[in-house]
Amino acid sequence: MKTKIISITFLLFVFTTMSYAQNNEEILSDSTNEWFAVQSVNLVVGYYSPEMAYWNDTYLPAKGITESFGGSAVFGANITFSIHSNFRARVGASYWKGEVEGNQESKIDGLKIGFTRFSLGLLYGPKVFSFSGFQPYLGAEATAFLINNEYNINNEMISQNGQDMSFAPVLGIDKAFGAVNIGIEAKYNLGNYIQEETFIETVEREVGINGAEISFSIGYRF
Repeated sequence: MKTKIISITFLLFVFTTMSYAQNNEEILSDSTNEWFAVQSVNLVVGYYSPEMAYWNDTYLPAKGITESFGGSAVFGANITFSIHSNFRARVGASYWKGEVEGNQESKIDGLKIGFTRFSLGLLYGPKVFSFSGFQPYLGAEATAFLINNEYNINNEMISQNGQDMSFAPVLGIDKAFGAVNIGIEAKYNLGNYIQEETFIETVEREVGINGAEISFSIGYRF
C-alpha cells in the first residue's frame, strides 16, 4: 500500500508539472526543440540501499549471521535522447553488489548478491523551471534486474540466478559546462523479486528491493 501511495502521488505531481509547463507560452515558443536527438552520454556513480527484507529479517538470522545487507555503490552508464516538447528518453545499464560474511557459529560462510540492471526512462525538463543553465527534470524509469546470488558454503561457491522488474520515480538536475554534462539525481526504486529456496520442497520468498538511490553523472553533451 505504501509503494502504491508513493507512485500515485508522484504521478499526479508529474502530470501537474507537465500541464503547467505546456500551458506556458515560453515553452510553446521554444523553436530550438528537436523531435529526436542524442543529448548526452554519461558515466554514473551512485549509492543504492535496497531493503532486502527477507534476507535481513529471515534468512541471515536463521543461518546465524548477524551482519545484514545495506547500501552499496552503483556504477553505470546511460545515453539520453532529447525528444519533442522538452521530454527526454534514456537507456542505461548499472551494477550493484551487496555482501555479508559469516562467522564461526554461522551455517554458511557468506552470501553475495549482485544486480545487473538495464533501464528505460522517460523524463521531462520544462524550460520554465531552468535557472543559470541548470535544468531540473522529473520522470519515471523501468528497470530489468538480472539477479545473481553466490552462497559460500564450506568454502564452496554455489550460484543462483533470476530476474525481475522495478519502477522508480525520478527527480534530478543537470547542466552543460561546454561539452561536459554534469548532473545529480535521486530516485526511489519500487519492486520485489521472488527468491526460490529448496528444502524438502521448493518455497518461494518475496524479496523487497524498495530503496532510495542517489547518483552523480558526468558525460559528454552533444
